Amino acid sequence: MTSRHGDFLTLLGKTQLALNYAFKNRLRYAGVFFVDANTESSLQDDYERIHDSLHLGDPKDKIGAVQIHFQKEYSVNWLMIFDNADDLEAYNLSSYFPISENVHIITTSRDHSSFELAPEGILLEMMEPEESKTLLLSRAGLVNPTEQTLQDVGNVVEQLSHLPLAIDQAGAYMRTRRCSPAAYLRRFETERERVLKFSPKLSSYKKSVITAWEVSFMRLEIAAPLASKLLLLFSYLDSRRISEDLLLGLTKPVTKVDPDGNPYSVNAVDDGIDPEVVEDADEYEEAIQKLLSFSFIRDHVEQVGARDVRVFSLHPLVAYCTQSRVVQAVKRHSAEQAINVLSHAFPEWSINFSIVEFGRLTRSHLIRCLGYIDQSETFGSNLEEHARKLLLIIWSIRTVQLYNMKPRKTESDVQMLSKAFEMAMKYGDAYISLAAVSIHYRHYDNKDFAERLCGKYIRDNGLENGRDPTNLDHRGRFNSVLGDLVIFRSTLRRDLNMGDDPSVLLHAWSPIDPESPSKIERNAKWWRDRTVGSQYTAIGKYQEADRILIDHVAEFPRINFTGTDEHLMGACYLADLYYVQEDWKRAENALQEPMRRAREIERDFTAWHVLYAEIRLQEILVCGDKFEEAKERARKFNQQLQEMALPDFTIAPMFATWCLLAQIAHEQNQWGDAERNWKSALKLGQSMDWPVGRDMNLARCSLEALDYDTAKLPLDEKSFQKWSNAIHVGRSGAEGGHGNHFLYGFGDAWRKRLGDRLRRNCL
Repeated sequence: MTSRHGDFLTLLGKTQLALNYAFKNRLRYAGVFFVDANTESSLQDDYERIHDSLHLGDPKDKIGAVQIHFQKEYSVNWLMIFDNADDLEAYNLSSYFPISENVHIITTSRDHSSFELAPEGILLEMMEPEESKTLLLSRAGLVNPTEQTLQDVGNVVEQLSHLPLAIDQAGAYMRTRRCSPAAYLRRFETERERVLKFSPKLSSYKKSVITAWEVSFMRLEIAAPLASKLLLLFSYLDSRRISEDLLLGLTKPVTKVDPDGNPYSVNAVDDGIDPEVVEDADEYEEAIQKLLSFSFIRDHVEQVGARDVRVFSLHPLVAYCTQSRVVQAVKRHSAEQAINVLSHAFPEWSINFSIVEFGRLTRSHLIRCLGYIDQSETFGSNLEEHARKLLLIIWSIRTVQLYNMKPRKTESDVQMLSKAFEMAMKYGDAYISLAAVSIHYRHYDNKDFAERLCGKYIRDNGLENGRDPTNLDHRGRFNSVLGDLVIFRSTLRRDLNMGDDPSVLLHAWSPIDPESPSKIERNAKWWRDRTVGSQYTAIGKYQEADRILIDHVAEFPRINFTGTDEHLMGACYLADLYYVQEDWKRAENALQEPMRRAREIERDFTAWHVLYAEIRLQEILVCGDKFEEAKERARKFNQQLQEMALPDFTIAPMFATWCLLAQIAHEQNQWGDAERNWKSALKLGQSMDWPVGRDMNLARCSLEALDYDTAKLPLDEKSFQKWSNAIHVGRSGAEGGHGNHFLYGFGDAWRKRLGDRLRRNCL
C-alpha cells in the first residue's frame, strides 16, 4: 500500500496512517519492521538493524540475508513499512522489497510516481475541519473546551490550512508552553518563524515544520534548479491559485503599447524576467512535475470562459517557509519578479475578453502584489516602476469591464480599486494618473458630481485645449486616455441635458496627427465618432448621425479591419440609428455583413462586441417580425452562453435572449411560453442582484401586461399610466458612453409596441 496525503507535506498524516494500520493488525504478523526510506543510506542502515534483530549471523550482504530469510519463512506473515520514500529517482526502492507473498509492504511517499509501486495505493485528501480540530484538541491536551476555545481552535487549524504535521506540532507547542489557542494565534502572527521552528521532544516526528521541509528544499535546489526558482516565485504570488498561463506567457513575446500609442513586441527577458527562469513549455512542465513529485504544489483544472485552464496551488505554510529561508535582497527581487511575471503575461494590446479573463485569473495576485509596494522596510522604497506595472494592469482590466459589462463590485474589489487609485496618485506617471482618474470617476453614481470632477481635473491640469505639446509625457498613449476622459465627460453632459451640441466633441479632442493617428489614439477617435453619431441620434438629428456613422463604418474596409470589434461596434451604432426610426431592413443590413466577416476571422462569443452585435441583430429580427429566424439564433446562442459558465460576462446577454424569446411568444399570444420566458429573464437578473428599477422593469412589467392581455386583471387609464411609467423608469443609462452597459437601449421598441398593444386591446 502506498499512502500520500493530498495536502502537500503531511509528514505526520501518512506516517501515522501506516503506524495505525500496523498497530491494529499487529496480531496478524510475526514482526513489523519500520524502515526510514528517506535516503538509500538510511534504508540500508535500518536493513542492517533488522538483520541484527533477527540474529541472521554475520554474512557480507546483510540486506540480501534479510530478503532471503523472508522468502524462506512461508508459515508466518511479516509487515515492512518503508517510510518517507520521497525521492524515488535517487535509488531503486523496489529492489529492496523482499519477494514473498508473506511479506506485506507499505510505502509512504510524497512522490506522485510512488503509485507505480502500488497502483491501488491510497491518496489522502485534505483533513476535514472537524478532524483538524480534533487532532489539535488531543495534541494540546484541551479537555472540556469552552465555546470560545473551540472557536480559537478552529482559527488555528484554518491558519495552518489543516496540515497534520503543523497541527500536531502546534498542539505540542501549546501543551509544552502552556499556551492557549488564542495566545498561539497571536504568536503565530507576530513570531511565525520562531513558532514554526519549534521541535516537540515527544512527538512521533521530532523535526520542526521548517526543519522537516528544509531537507526537501535543499534536495529540490540540487535536483531541479528551475523548479526551485519557480517555487520561490510562486510563494510571492497568491499561492492558492496560480494559472499555468502565467508560465506559458514567459515562453513567447507579447505585444505592449509604447508611449506614442503604438504596439510593439517584447520578450520575457527584455521585460524584466530573470533569464534563468525563462524556458520553453517542455522545461516548465518538467519543473512542474518535479514540484508535484515533491508535493510542494498540487494542480487541478478550472473552466475559464470556453477553455480549460490548469491551475497550481501551494500550501500557505510552504510558501512562508520558502520565503523565510532566503536573504532580504532575494525576497525583494522575488517580489519584483512576481510583478514582472504578471506584467509580461498581461495582454495589454487587447480590448476584449482576453483582458477580462486575465483579470479573473490574476485578481488575487494583483491584490497581493499591491501589498509589496508600500512595505519599504521589506521590499525597499524604489518600486515606482513596479507600481506602475500593476496599476496599468488594474486600470486596463477595469476599463474593459466598465465598457463591456456592469460588473459586480465586491468588498475586495472596492478595497483594491481604492488602494490602486491612492497609489496612482503617489507613484503614477502622467499616463497612469490620468487613466486612474478616467476610470475612478466612472464609479460615481452621481453624474453631476462626476462631471464636475472631470471638469476640475481638466482645468487643474491645463488640459482645456488638449494635451501640452511641450510635455514629453503627453504623447500618443496619454492623449488617447485624455480622449477617453473628454468623451466620458461629454456623455455625462448629454445625460445631464447641459445643451452641448454633439459637434462640440469633434473639436474638443483629436489625435496628435489626425491624418495618421497612433493605433491606440485611433481607437479613441473611433469611440469619439461613435459617441457623436449616437448623440445626434438621441436628439433626432438623423441625417447628421447617418453621415458620421456611415463614414465611420466605411473606414474599416479601407484599412482591412472588417469583422473586428471596432467594426462591429460601429455597425451596432449605425443599426441603432435605423432602430429608432423603425427601419428594420436597414438596421438588419447594417449588422449582417460585419457579423459575417467576424465569423470569417474566427471571432466568437468570448468577445464582448460579438455578443453585443448578436443581441442587437436578434432584437432587430424580432422587431422586423422575423420570428423563426430570431428564435433559432436565440436558442443556439443561449446554449453557447450557458456552456461558457461566466456569470459576470454572460448574464446580461442571456437575460436579453430570454426577453426576446418571451417577446416572440407574447406577440404570438402564446401566453404560457411568454410567462415562462419572462420569469426566466427575471430570475437571471435577480441572481446578479440587479435593481428592480433598471432592465428588470422590462421583464416585470411585461409579465404584468400578460395579466392585462389575458383579462386576468382589469386595465383602466389610471392603471395603464402607472404601468407605463414603471416600464420606462430606470431604462439603461449611458454612464460611460454607449457601450458602458450591455443592455443600453435594449427593449425600447418592445416598450413602445407593448404600450400601444395594451392601449389598443385593453382600454
